[in-house]
Order: sequence, then C-alpha cells, then structure tokens
Amino acid sequence: MEKINPLISQKFLEAIKNQKIIIGVIIIAVIVVFIGWQMYEDKQGNSGSIKIGVAIAGTGEASEWGQGEFRVIQMYIDDLNARGGVNGKQINLVVEDTKSTGVGTVDAVMKLIKVDKVPVIIGPTWGDSFQGGYPIAEDSKTVLLTPSAALETVEDKEKFTYLFSTWWPQLTEVQALQNFMLSHGIKNIFIVNDHDAFNTKVSDIFENAAKEKNLNIIGREQIPIGQNDFRTIIIKAKQLKPDAIFVEMQSVSNIGPFMKQAKELGLSARVFSTSAGQNEDAVKKFKEAMESFTYSFIKTPSGAVYDNFVKEYQAKYKQLPSGPSVLNTYNAIVALTEVLKSGAQTGTEIRDALYKVKVSGIGVPEVSFNSLGQINEADFEIRMVRDGQFITVND
Repeated sequence: MEKINPLISQKFLEAIKNQKIIIGVIIIAVIVVFIGWQMYEDKQGNSGSIKIGVAIAGTGEASEWGQGEFRVIQMYIDDLNARGGVNGKQINLVVEDTKSTGVGTVDAVMKLIKVDKVPVIIGPTWGDSFQGGYPIAEDSKTVLLTPSAALETVEDKEKFTYLFSTWWPQLTEVQALQNFMLSHGIKNIFIVNDHDAFNTKVSDIFENAAKEKNLNIIGREQIPIGQNDFRTIIIKAKQLKPDAIFVEMQSVSNIGPFMKQAKELGLSARVFSTSAGQNEDAVKKFKEAMESFTYSFIKTPSGAVYDNFVKEYQAKYKQLPSGPSVLNTYNAIVALTEVLKSGAQTGTEIRDALYKVKVSGIGVPEVSFNSLGQINEADFEIRMVRDGQFITVND
C-alpha cells in the first residue's frame, strides 16, 4: 500500500480546520445580523405605534352593545392620535367581531393574542356570558379589559389576574332597584331569568338581597336562553298575584315579546330589570307594550367632561350615545391610556399598573380596580319607558 506523505496530510488537516473557522465566522455573522435586524424591527415597532386589541360584538344579539363600545373606543383613539398619541406613539387598533357567541369570542381573543400578539384587549362584549377567552388570556399574560362583564359571574376569579372590568358591582345596582320598589309599596316579587351566567347570577343576587330588605320572592322561573314564548310562565306568575316581575334575559330583544304577552294575558304587575334590559329596538317594535317597563341604570353624569363626551359623540356619529356599556367603555379606555402613559408595554406591566391606576371617569367617582379587577363603585338611578322614550324617574 502506498504511504501518505505526512506533509500533504498536515496541509489537508490545516485546510479543513481553516474551512471550519471560516464557516463558524459566517454563522456567527449571520446570527449577529439576524439579532440586529430583529432588534431594529422591535425598536421600529415600539417607536412607531402601540397595538391594542378590540374584541367587540359587531354582529348578533349583543351587537347594540358592541357597536356602542366600538364607537367610543374609535372616537377616543382618533382624538388621542390626533393629539400625538401616547408618549409620541400612535395607537393602532386591531378589531375582531365576537359575533355574540361563545365560539366567536374565543376565536376573536385567540386571533388577537396568537396572530396579532397584542398585550391588551378591550373586551370582550358580554364577557360574563362568554367566558371562554379568560384562560387563553391568562396563559398568554394578555390583559382583558371589558366594559360589559359582571365579574361576580366568574368562578374562581382570583385565578384570572389579567381580567379587569369597568362594569359596576351588581349588588349595588340591585339594591338601588329594590330601594325604589320599597318606596313604591312593592312587596311580592316573581323572578324570571334564563340560564345565561350573568342573568342567573344577577337573579341570585336579587333574591338574596331581597331577604335582607324584607321583600318576598314568591316564585322564580328559569328558562332556556332565547325562549320567546312566556305565556305559561306569565299565567303561573299571575296566579300568585305579584306586585312586580323581575326579568333578566340574555336575548334582550325578548323583553318586548315578554311585555306584549304579559299585557295580552292581563298581568297587572309592574315589570322590572337591571340596566341590561335597556333595549332601543324593543321600544321601537313594541312601543305600547313596553310602556312602564322600569329598570336601574348608571346615574346620568353631569359636568364638563360628560357634556364634551356627548357633544363629540353626537358630532362624529350623528346620534346620542346609548347602551349600558358606553360610559364603561370610556372609563376603560381612559384607564388604559393612563397606564400606557406610565410606560407599561407588556401584558404583565399593563396588568400591574391597572391594579394601581386611579383616574377620573364618567358615571363613577373614580376609575380604580379592587383586588379582583373590578371597579369599586357606581351610582344608579331608576329609568322607565314612557311614550317610547327612556326617562329618568324622579320619585
């Protein structure tokens, strides 16, 4: 066998060694360039805009609420951006329609988190009825700041530290409604609610609070979500001779049919609900039947801030602001803006700052959150339908 020249072998090994060094240098250079480019992109993204997710009900049963919520967000952000944004950065809204369903809400939240990678989402609309997005947001450390979710409905709320709501405490609202009932000699009450999480919880709160005020709950019927034939229930309630009926339904458009059927069957008891019962479409379609429908609502604010809000809203959308969650949406975006101004960027930073925020809002003494992520208090008034209009009851 022919022997290999040691000199040639040594040169060959040195060549391989040099080639490895060159390849290594190239790899390191590529990595450095890649990291540098990523840092540049991040810097450009951070310096150019702040991305905020919006999960609202653009379609479906909750669309009246969702569209009102979006208008407020859009109006506020348009004005904010026109004035230079937040710390020189423009706000970029990424909007998804929850379609007023549980599946639609999960899809919207998932897309905003996984695809758009937003650190915070305003919404979802009716977050108490559609809670599927909560675990997703918690696992990804993304803040959910909803204007229309009663957090009393959320089991084990302490597990969802990234969930906040500017919807008021339900007990406070229920007590305001019951105080009105007592002042008008109402004593015996029949409850009707569907199996929606919000309506079930609010009705539970109403029933428990009634005992403390010596109001008599003479009956309670729970129905499937979406049921619109109430004749059997109304006949049963009528036989018990209630002074009032307390009604809570997810399908708020069914308030009209309920009132119509109640009048057709000769039910004389006054019908009450909470702020969730305010529905302009029901009043338009069932004007006569809706007469005297009575409900609690967040107290109409006064002052320059509210007046300017109404003026700007009307100028932009050619209508007055309406819907139970409109003012809550304003309070949510004001609180979030304050947090962003402080420099919070990540979901965790935004969450921690929201627990500390204290800012003036509309309809509440102060926008601040308790340990469960809920605003602390709100003031309420009583409204009713009269001649096709929602009016405030002064007595």
